[in-house]
This record gives sequence, structure tokens and C-alpha cells, in this order.
Amino acid sequence: MDKLVVEGFKKPYLKKIATSMNCYDRTLGTIKLLKKILEIKGIDAHDVSMIISPLDELHFLRTKLVGHSSGVEADKIRKDLIAKHGDLRKHFRSLIENTDKSINELKLIQF
Repeated sequence: MDKLVVEGFKKPYLKKIATSMNCYDRTLGTIKLLKKILEIKGIDAHDVSMIISPLDELHFLRTKLVGHSSGVEADKIRKDLIAKHGDLRKHFRSLIENTDKSINELKLIQF
């Protein structure tokens, strides 16, 4: 899902927007650049968080659970998710719903 959603945000497109808004920072990744654009546009901090948080979580989980961390760290993340949501299926459903809301909010913003 991370590949589809997060990598679906084309950085050259975001770079063009950020450059036109005079806020481009080449050190930022796609999600952080999108966040900066939203903040510069004057989007309410709560709304920025609602948009960015699921994307951050999605990318974090892909990074941590798909080979970039030790089995111990991945197990701790899984246990924390189960403790918070009851099981991984419920967490996945929540993450999908929040990501869908995020994308729908982004569609409403004029860039």
C-alpha cells in the first residue's frame, strides 16, 4: 500500500508546487515536502495532521516491517499495534480508512 500511495506522490510535481510557493527544500522526502506545502498554503494544523499522519504511519510500517529492522523491533511494533487495535486486521482497516480520508482531503485542496 505504501508503494501505491506514498510513491504515487510524484516528487517532481511536489517540487514544482513547492518551488512556486518558495518553500522547496531538497532535503525533504515526499511526505515531509507535502506537509510543508500544506502548512505554507495555510491549511489548519489539525487538517495537516489528519492528512499526513496516515501517510507517515504507512511509510514507517513499510520501512520497519519489510526488512529494514530486526525481528525484535518488528515484533515489538506488531505487538504494539495489536495492543492498540485488538488485532492486525483491525489496524489495517483503520489505516486504510484513514489513508482514504487523507487522499480525499488532498483532492479538495487547490494546488
